[in-house]
Amino acid sequence: MKLRYLAILLPLFIFVACEDKDEAKNERTCEEKSVAMIEASVAFENDDAGKTECNALVTALEDYLPCAPDGEEKDEMEATLASMKILCMFQ
Repeated sequence: MKLRYLAILLPLFIFVACEDKDEAKNERTCEEKSVAMIEASVAFENDDAGKTECNALVTALEDYLPCAPDGEEKDEMEATLASMKILCMFQ
């Protein structure tokens, strides 16, 4: 009888453990995307920034956008992304 409980609970523990590992991986990915976005922003603010830096910032913003928390901050980021796309066309 105890073996039956173990057989039922063991897959559940494995599932939960794997799910936690995937969540940690996604968090790291979002953190890395955040760092990439900040680095692209710093490069774009440089005096010599051109079309390459502008496009890099747009790409970084697009990558990070799904990681941004819903709400006003995400709405502002979407507006900034739209403005940056237009700006990059004229650089």
